[in-house]
Amino acid sequence: MWRIPDEKLKEILANPITSTHEIKSPSNNFGEFVFTTTGQGRGQQCICMTFWGMGYHEYRERWIQKEWFWHQTPPELIKKENKFSTNLVEKILEG
Repeated sequence: MWRIPDEKLKEILANPITSTHEIKSPSNNFGEFVFTTTGQGRGQQCICMTFWGMGYHEYRERWIQKEWFWHQTPPELIKKENKFSTNLVEKILEG
């Protein structure tokens, strides 16, 4: 699992070639986090990433703030018809 600082995620999301396709805040066995799925490019050339952070990791008993974990997501799993505006994503991530 990889991680990036909060500033880097904001830079990625502000990039005009980045599309945000999903943003949600579900609970799982580890805690409750914000997940955002993004894509850059089109078709088979699309690079899709899912970032998660801004939550309490119950197993590790620590808050995850100011950093985001991420993994690459297969493009065929992305709901490409969903697109969130950069302004809306920024508001959600500001809390």
